[in-house]
Amino acid sequence: MESIIDEPVIEVGIVKSSGISIDLRGHYIISGRGISPRTITGAIDLTVEHTRVTLKQGGKNVVQSNEIKLVPQTSTARAKVRDVIIGINFHWQQHEDQLFNGFLRFYAEENEVQVVNGVLLESYLLSVVSSEMKSSAPEEYIKAHAIISRSWLLRQIKGREKPDNQFIESSNEILKWFDREAHTRFDVCADDHCQRYQGESRIENRTAIEAVKATRGQVLWFEDGVCDTRFSKCCGGISEAFENCWGPETHPYLKPVADIIPKKGFSIKKVMNEKQAGAWISAQPDVFCNTTDKYILSTVLNDYDLKTNNFFRWEETLSQQKITSLIYDRTKRDIGTVTALVPLKRGPSGRIFSLKVVGLKGRFTIGKELMIRRLLSDTHLYSSAFMVEPQYEDGSKIPSSFVLKGAGWGHGVGLCQIGAAVMAFKGYNYKRILAHYFNKSELKQLY
Repeated sequence: MESIIDEPVIEVGIVKSSGISIDLRGHYIISGRGISPRTITGAIDLTVEHTRVTLKQGGKNVVQSNEIKLVPQTSTARAKVRDVIIGINFHWQQHEDQLFNGFLRFYAEENEVQVVNGVLLESYLLSVVSSEMKSSAPEEYIKAHAIISRSWLLRQIKGREKPDNQFIESSNEILKWFDREAHTRFDVCADDHCQRYQGESRIENRTAIEAVKATRGQVLWFEDGVCDTRFSKCCGGISEAFENCWGPETHPYLKPVADIIPKKGFSIKKVMNEKQAGAWISAQPDVFCNTTDKYILSTVLNDYDLKTNNFFRWEETLSQQKITSLIYDRTKRDIGTVTALVPLKRGPSGRIFSLKVVGLKGRFTIGKELMIRRLLSDTHLYSSAFMVEPQYEDGSKIPSSFVLKGAGWGHGVGLCQIGAAVMAFKGYNYKRILAHYFNKSELKQLY
C-alpha cells in the first residue's frame, strides 16, 4: 500500500440483469474486442445473446462483443442506469434509477449483463458516504465514515489475491462466512455485501462534499498496513469481534468496544453465556446507539432505513410452520418439526455465531452470524444477537412458535454507524470517533 501515490480508479459492480437500459447524458466512446471505436449518446439497451453482450439503440443492434466499454468524452457526461436493485435480499430491497460518472463496462455472466462502473476513488467515496447514511449527517461523522470506507476498500483490493471465505457442509454442520469470494472481475459491489454505492443521486449536501475533500487520501493504519475497517448500522451497545463473523484472523483494532464514553459499568467478556446474554438483550443501556431521537435519525438515515424501527432492541416471532419452511428452503434438510434452537457460541456483543437446530427427524449446527440471520428470516434477521423463547399451546411439549428477542442491526463489528452519528451530534470530532471504535489504529496520509 505504501507504493500508492495517486488516487486509484475503482471498479464497482452495479447491477446484473437479463436486460439493462441506460440513458447516456453526453457522448461516450464505445470500445471492445472486434469493435471499431465510435461515439454514442442517448438511450441504449444491453442484452446477452449467445454469451456475448449486444448493445442496441432504437431497437437496432449497434455492437456485439464479449465485453463492451463506454468511456465518457467530457467530465460532465453521466449515465443513468435504470432499475438498479438496492438492499438485495434485505427487508428494504427496492429498485431505483441511478446516475453515474466514469466509464461503464459490460460483460456476460450466467446469461445476464453485468454492469461495472469505473470511477476515481474519491468520487466513489462521496457516493458511499451519502448512500450508507444521508449526506445531511454531521460533518465529523461523514469525515470518519469517509476514512473507514476508504481504508476498507483499499484493504479489500489488496486482499483480492487471497480470498477470505469458507464453506463447510456435512450431515451435522453448515459453516460459512461471506467476504471477498463473490467478486473476481471488479473490486467491490455496490450493495450491502460491500458498501452502498448508489451513484450521484443521494449527494444532496455540500457538507458531504467538503467532508470527503477534507480527508482526501487519509486511511486508518495499523503496524504495516491499512486497517480492515468494518462497520454496521447498530452494534446494540457492544461491538463484536471480527473473528466471530469472518475468518479466524484477529485484528487488535477490531476488538469489542462498549458504545459509550467513559465505559464505566461495562465488563466486556470474551464470550457471553446465556444468562448474561439474556440480561443484556433485555436491558436498555445508556449507550450512543440507543436513540429514538427523530431529528437525529431523520438527519442521518436514508428513507429506506427510516422504515426500520426498533433496531436497538427488537422482537420476531416464527410459527412452527414458518420455521420449518425456512429451514427446508434454506438448507434442503428435512429435520421435521423443530423442537429447539440452541445457541452454542456467542460473542461479546451477544451475537450467536454457532446455533444448533433440533427437529424430530434430525439436527445440525449452523454458523457464522450471517448464515444464522438468513436461516431464520425471509430476508435477514436484524442481527444474530437474540434470545430464543419457545412458545407452547395446550400442554404440548412441541413448541408452536419461537419468539426471538434481539439486539442491534448488522454484524456489529467495527464502527457503529448510528452510535458514531450520535457521537458527532454530541460534539465529538472525527478523530475521537475513530479512536473510540478502532483502538490502536492511527491516521495516515496515503496519497
